[in-house]
Amino acid sequence: MSRAPSKKLRDSARGQEYTLRIPGVCNFNPETTVLAHLACGQKGMGLKSPDNMAVFACSCCHDLLDGRRQCELDQRGVLRALRRDPGHLDQPGPDDDQGGGMTEILLPWPPSNNTYYRRVGAKTLISEKGRQYTRVVTQLCVVAKLARRDGRLQVVITACPPDRRQRDLDNMLKGLLDALTHGGAWIDDSQIDDLRIVRGPVTAGGTVSIQIEEISA
Repeated sequence: MSRAPSKKLRDSARGQEYTLRIPGVCNFNPETTVLAHLACGQKGMGLKSPDNMAVFACSCCHDLLDGRRQCELDQRGVLRALRRDPGHLDQPGPDDDQGGGMTEILLPWPPSNNTYYRRVGAKTLISEKGRQYTRVVTQLCVVAKLARRDGRLQVVITACPPDRRQRDLDNMLKGLLDALTHGGAWIDDSQIDDLRIVRGPVTAGGTVSIQIEEISA
């Protein structure tokens, strides 16, 4: 996945109210707020997650996300600290998706079906690229506080490609839906009765917007 940089977004972080507050770590000083990138399998020497996979965090919480500081919370616990009261990390927050109604989540551009899966003998397995994308989607579902749906669903996908190359939109559907299943958007994608995909404008790095709504059986 390509990085979708936003220097304006990074430069605007200082002084902003932080969207991540980790109990026992946060310094509660907005003057130290930075754009902190969430771990998604893309980080490494000279390589960071895309800017659309980042949050405003104080310098101390940023150090924890980047591994320079230790915390008893695991990664999912850290993500639950997004916009939550630090004393109630395991309780639903006011902005949580409680199911019902329409939910929308923005995800990075997915790998094609050909690269999301790989053949090993007679078996079809998720590739390393596919597993990395699934980790990204899972983290973003936690960030969005997405409730697992158990009813019949309508799913509308707006796919904004990273460039103007010709692409068959259905070539990314299976991997994308599989990643959302792993991420907890629903129990199984067989729940989807109405599936639509629309081509959106070219967007740096590529994105897919997913609208999920429960419908009558």
